[in-house]
Amino acid sequence: MNNNLLASNPNTPSGNLNRLGHDTSTTVRRHVAENPHTTIATLLDLIHDADSTVRYSTIGNPHLTEEALESLAHDSDPDVRYRLASDSNVPTHMLNHLTQDENPYVAFRAKTTLHRLLGTG
Repeated sequence: MNNNLLASNPNTPSGNLNRLGHDTSTTVRRHVAENPHTTIATLLDLIHDADSTVRYSTIGNPHLTEEALESLAHDSDPDVRYRLASDSNVPTHMLNHLTQDENPYVAFRAKTTLHRLLGTG
């Protein structure tokens, strides 16, 4: 089985996902980041991946901790912060922080997500 299929398969053991989290292929690492069976230890490595699309792909993984989300809220890539600002599972205090983002698109998206969650505006 190829590494892309292994990384995206929800039945792949977490030990294999950990190994695949260090694969040279960005696509494989993105699949690992999205896999719901990826351990927090592997996700913590992936939120610091050199490739922003891998960091982007970690958002929405149910095992991401609040500390990991906080790190992503300060990511250098505005696309990563925008994706975070779009996620209704992000804690409201973090969305509030993102409403002050230097990138106006990120700030607007965070405001929109907060309004949707709070039923305002």
